[in-house]
Amino acid sequence: MHQLIRRKIFFFITAVGIVLFGTISQAVAQPVKSLDQLRETSKDDRLAFRFGFYGDFGRNYHQSQAHVYCCDEGCGIFGNGTGRSYNFGLLVEKPLVKMLDLALTVGYAERGGAFGFAIDSSMRVLSTGGYTKLIRQHDYTAQLPEVITSLGVRFTPIKKLPFYLTTGFVYSIPLASSSNFKQTDAITSPSGVVFPSTNTNFKVDSEGTISNIKSSLGLRGAIGYPFPLGKDLTASPEINYYFPLTQTRADYLWKIATLEGGVAIRYNIY
Repeated sequence: MHQLIRRKIFFFITAVGIVLFGTISQAVAQPVKSLDQLRETSKDDRLAFRFGFYGDFGRNYHQSQAHVYCCDEGCGIFGNGTGRSYNFGLLVEKPLVKMLDLALTVGYAERGGAFGFAIDSSMRVLSTGGYTKLIRQHDYTAQLPEVITSLGVRFTPIKKLPFYLTTGFVYSIPLASSSNFKQTDAITSPSGVVFPSTNTNFKVDSEGTISNIKSSLGLRGAIGYPFPLGKDLTASPEINYYFPLTQTRADYLWKIATLEGGVAIRYNIY
């Protein structure tokens, strides 16, 4: 079921992207605007809105105080971690006043990654020379796909330079049935000690769907610079940062910040 939902979202965004690509292809054939003309575009009262699509890649930063669970007993706390991120979707911008636009995006993002590992040395085992501490390393990885929407403003602060700043709120809705985790346990010391269940020094403690996951709210800031591709078409390299205001789970601290870079393609409509 969750795979079907993910495919539907992907096909919808792809279908809209194909329509935009057709429109953009026609725009590319038009004469390219100079930077002077591009500066004037942001001040043109005739501009009705911009629409387009974007794609970003970067890094997720997980802030965590999740407890390690093994055999129904606490075995430590996972630390902060990181993971690869990607994010793509559609955008619409509506001029409000000169140099200031209302900005709306809708897209799909991956916010997963790995927590910092936790070390457990609470148990002792019989080894050569007597009893010694059993050192175990616990790891936690997650896949966390989300539908994300943002609403904010785009501001062009300097008339002679068309670079812009975007800021606003982001609301993230997790695809709960597609949000999966895996927690593993590995004996790192002493050597030669194994788990009876696997007859190796490694085992999977638990895996499955992440429970108690919830929608989250955050702030986004971005900076970009548009380069003209056609008469009314631009490509803008962007760097953006997402700061979480709320937690990803309801039962313990888990917040995900993101730093990404990518490109936004915009088409002006008059």
